[in-house]
Amino acid sequence: MDSIFSIQILGNGSASPNILRSPSAQWIQVEQQHWLMDCGEGTQFRLLEQGLKKSKLNGIIISHLHGDHYFGLFGLLTSMSLENRSTPLTIIAPVLLKSMLNMLLNQGGYTLSFEINFIATDEVKTLECLYEHDFFSIDAFPLEHRIHCCGFKFKLNKTIYHLKPAVLEELNIPVAQYKVIAQGEDYQKAGQKPIKNDILTTKEIIDKSYAYCSDTRYFAALSDFVKSVDILYHESTFSEENMERAVQTFHSTAMQAAMVAKNAEVGKLLIGHFSARYTELDFLLAEAQSVFEQTAIAEESIVFNIEQSK
Repeated sequence: MDSIFSIQILGNGSASPNILRSPSAQWIQVEQQHWLMDCGEGTQFRLLEQGLKKSKLNGIIISHLHGDHYFGLFGLLTSMSLENRSTPLTIIAPVLLKSMLNMLLNQGGYTLSFEINFIATDEVKTLECLYEHDFFSIDAFPLEHRIHCCGFKFKLNKTIYHLKPAVLEELNIPVAQYKVIAQGEDYQKAGQKPIKNDILTTKEIIDKSYAYCSDTRYFAALSDFVKSVDILYHESTFSEENMERAVQTFHSTAMQAAMVAKNAEVGKLLIGHFSARYTELDFLLAEAQSVFEQTAIAEESIVFNIEQSK
């Protein structure tokens, strides 16, 4: 089985510093696209530890402007510049981050070696596509937190054309044309009618998705935004025992995350953003699995794959 999505967990902790866990960050690869989802303090050191090259990044997404989700961004960007990055970088984030970044660069006398394509999330009121590239797109949707906060859905939708060797040989199709046909094109020889691609190939539709739900309180409509994704990451800051604290801080419990996953009929649930009060996480996993069995802890350094075929 070929992996076309990989989600590598760099941090699964929440706001309070914790020697056991790092702040929120994930490395997401969709074919040749590489994205950083949130960038908590120290994220560039997590990249070094995991052997992930920041030079490969196509973009960085910041879900909201609480420090545990973006305090690592400024250091990462200036490190990229020190390495003379020239490729433009896309940043998707609340618009205020743009002025904060400009202020920091100006005050420090920095000039980045690369351009930033900034896409603001402030006007996101429902499920909205913010980025498209070839077969890959990123949707944003609103969450319910103490400040403006978005969740994101990464989607791959493409068609793979598998050649029919026996048919190609029977019709005397030149080998030199195989690559073009495998890209979905018909074959036409001068002076003859075209041979439709459907005759020469079989089609495989790849439709895979991953959703990231950053800080949010539980609300039923969230399940509609993440409906049927292959993997859902949902913050699970608290246990049911600390439900009152979850309500006060606009966070979720592990069981509430599982309710979202169950109602959305997702393939797998990852839980993270754990409160520093918890040293052990098995009981949070048990709470979630009591509602949605296909739940796993988003353990740091672990890679979760979405397979091309099952």
